[in-house]
Amino acid sequence: TNPTAAAQKGLLIHTATDVINGPANPGPDYTTGYGMVNGRAAADFITDALTRPIEAREEHFHQETLSDGATHSETFQAIGGPVKATLVWTDPPGIARTGTDNLTSVLVSDLDLRIESTSTFFPWTLDMNNPANSAVRAGKNNVDNVEQVVIDNLSAGTTFTVIVDHDTTLVNPQEFSLLVSGALVPEPAGAVLAIFGSVSLLLLRRPWRRYTAC
Repeated sequence: TNPTAAAQKGLLIHTATDVINGPANPGPDYTTGYGMVNGRAAADFITDALTRPIEAREEHFHQETLSDGATHSETFQAIGGPVKATLVWTDPPGIARTGTDNLTSVLVSDLDLRIESTSTFFPWTLDMNNPANSAVRAGKNNVDNVEQVVIDNLSAGTTFTVIVDHDTTLVNPQEFSLLVSGALVPEPAGAVLAIFGSVSLLLLRRPWRRYTAC
């Protein structure tokens, strides 16, 4: 199966290196998005997600479809340390907006990502009215078709559930890609997205260049 556009975008964003805020103040920004494309990290992610035994995988890559009124959930067990989940989908065409600097959301399929564990963890959001402000994790993201939840540190053995649902009515089932790092789970063999070997080879063979993941 060829990787979808959302899957490829999700891979590069999930494994990107933060180049502005860094570890002290992480998250996306309006200058470089989620950071600089890290081809080696992307290839390592694919290798772990597709070649390691299911019970030993710490990286997980899924291609799923969400129907109207449905909720998709996956339960994992933390390995100890950071946990990251990234949701990406190709949104259907919306209504064209007119005027200058119109900040009204144009999402057609407003999917939402969160993690339930010791508490509820929400995705990064940015303040459109104050673009210099750092990203926060205070609630839902209702404007982007990329959402990422990061838990800075989750104790080994802690169970958590990654949840994808939606706010707007889904006229048609919406395909999405979901990537998770820092966890173990006894996955059913057919759940993992395949085939990504060609993308892995492409990333390993291309010269390293400076790109940003937005």
